[in-house]
Amino acid sequence: MTTAKAKAKDEPTKFSKAELIENAHVFDVKPEIVVGALYDKEEATKEEAAQAIKDFLTKPKQPQEEKQEAKGDAE
Repeated sequence: MTTAKAKAKDEPTKFSKAELIENAHVFDVKPEIVVGALYDKEEATKEEAAQAIKDFLTKPKQPQEEKQEAKGDAE
């Protein structure tokens, strides 16, 4: 029989976005990187945050030409 205490031990700890940003040094990045990586999350585990940061840093950059076109479309 699983108790509530045992179940809580099995679940990884979730941290708020603010806590993860404040502790960006744990991921060896600046707080701004954590802000960008977690833009769509309010909380995450350490592992989820690390994966989001990795994905954010390896995401292909949009070419400058496409950025200007997108800006022009919005106006």
